[in-house]
Amino acid sequence: MKNIMLRLFTIITLLVTAAFASALASVSAQTPGHNITANVPFEFNVGDKTLPAGSYAVGRSNSDGTQLRISNRDDNATAIRLTQTVQSSEPKEQSVLVFKRYGDRYFLSQVWLSGEKEGRQMLKSKSERAMAEELAKNEAKAETVTIIASLR
Repeated sequence: MKNIMLRLFTIITLLVTAAFASALASVSAQTPGHNITANVPFEFNVGDKTLPAGSYAVGRSNSDGTQLRISNRDDNATAIRLTQTVQSSEPKEQSVLVFKRYGDRYFLSQVWLSGEKEGRQMLKSKSERAMAEELAKNEAKAETVTIIASLR
């Protein structure tokens, strides 16, 4: 009887461990672990933080990929922003950073990895929402600016 209980406990432990490992692998596969780099030729905002033009590394800052870290490779200026998943019907041919331009201000909007149908979209800050509302009053829309990035 003791032997049967020990075997049953061992089997249950193995099943729970396998299920946990499978769930962890699934989460990791859904959130890109790659960093991308890009040269951004203009000053831009990530949320309410303004970053200078320069060379940037972009990657996730937490294990589930909901936060992205945007780091200037020259002066270590860094911003972290909460994101949400955004879908594309076709895989992206190139890694890109997508910005929204409101007048002379740029806001990082989306990050895409080449070969992926799923990207990350920044949540809009109060200042970006205010800029969008101001443009809408003048019956104008934000311009989309795309910067090609590379896997690091």
